[in-house]
Amino acid sequence: MTPLWSGWNRPPLLVLVGTAGPLNLGVSARLCANFAIPELRLVAPRCRRDDPQALQMAVHAAAWLERAREFPDLCSALADCGRVAAASARLQPEPLPLATPQELAPWLARGGSRPTALVFGREDHGLQNSELLLAGKVLRLPTDPGYASMNLASAIAAVLASLSVVPLAQTPATASSVPMPSGPTTPQQLCSSGDLSAALSDAGDLLLEVGFGLAWQSSRHCSAAPNSARRSWLCCGEWCVSCAGESAAGQCPTTCLTRLQGSIMVES
Repeated sequence: MTPLWSGWNRPPLLVLVGTAGPLNLGVSARLCANFAIPELRLVAPRCRRDDPQALQMAVHAAAWLERAREFPDLCSALADCGRVAAASARLQPEPLPLATPQELAPWLARGGSRPTALVFGREDHGLQNSELLLAGKVLRLPTDPGYASMNLASAIAAVLASLSVVPLAQTPATASSVPMPSGPTTPQQLCSSGDLSAALSDAGDLLLEVGFGLAWQSSRHCSAAPNSARRSWLCCGEWCVSCAGESAAGQCPTTCLTRLQGSIMVES
């Protein structure tokens, strides 16, 4: 039998956002035990960890519920993490590169010394775009487009079962058709999600202060400069100022001349 998480620096954390069902919460804790997940984090949960149904479904994994830390928002939950993948079943285009578990595994497994994380959203409407943009990749399970949405606990089980046994030696180190920014990218140089969010917030404030505010306010593509910066830096390494990050592989959809070339040393 293939060992779990063979070739990984460490197994990823499991982060659940807005979980409403105590049954799902309990099964998720049991899955953490099944797949040697080191920590369960809960973001604004809508059910209690000590709900009898959650404890019943956790069976012998109640310790994961007891140790689970709660956070008011996803940004706080990911503050110390390096690489982050968020799951989504939406059929419309996503704001970040899509990856299957097999494509995602080598990228997430070699995330350096910081914790990595898998994020799953609410049972009723998943993750918001602003939450997806806190990840480096969007994870999508191959399901029938006629009914793509899975039960939360079932989706977690399928993802963990797939990721934990991917033969990394036979998979490219970076599974993405989208070019990454140039410059040093060794795992030790990756900053935390919290540091990246703070840096992008500061960058947004600075650019507004020096006069780029009108470009962002008038853009029909973007409503928040830091999120657009995150998306463009992660996807293509070029930040197009006048379209506020809507460039793809260096090609801006609008006529713009001012562009900051990406030699970015951070990655989430």
